[in-house]
Amino acid sequence: MKQKVIFQIFLILVLGFMTTSVYAQESKITSDIVKEQVKCVFENSNEIQKCYTNEGIGCSGTGTCIADVKGKKGDKQIWKSSCGGEAYTIIDGDNDYAEFKCPKTLKPPIVTEQVKCVFENSDEIQKCYTNDGIGCSGTGTCIADVKGKKGDKQIWKSSCGGYAYTIIDG
Repeated sequence: MKQKVIFQIFLILVLGFMTTSVYAQESKITSDIVKEQVKCVFENSNEIQKCYTNEGIGCSGTGTCIADVKGKKGDKQIWKSSCGGEAYTIIDGDNDYAEFKCPKTLKPPIVTEQVKCVFENSDEIQKCYTNDGIGCSGTGTCIADVKGKKGDKQIWKSSCGGYAYTIIDG
């Protein structure tokens, strides 16, 4: 009888120890996983950009965006951007920044120039015009004042049937 009681006490102690051991191991596993946010900053950009990791974590936005991150404490993450470049963060439970220097997108300058239309073999008033409403009229020649983005192509038509094109270059 005494042996039965000792055996029961032994079983209770062993089971209690095993339960405590399993709980401690589970607690250790879950405490290594942390959450944080990474704010991606896209310098020099006023367009929608994407920020992402190889693990599929990411976000998109204009100027900035925020990605929710969850992972093993101490893991290094490599962030990439749709405008180029890389940034690095460490998962530690503290919010981080991933900054990207996007290339500046320059808008073509607006320039002004003059286009001379020549109406060969015509003694009457003719018109020279584009689909944008730019034009002039005259006998033999006329001069049109053109204003537009440098590099834009203008297609010219005339009332006497000819056509030509120019590239705005200032």
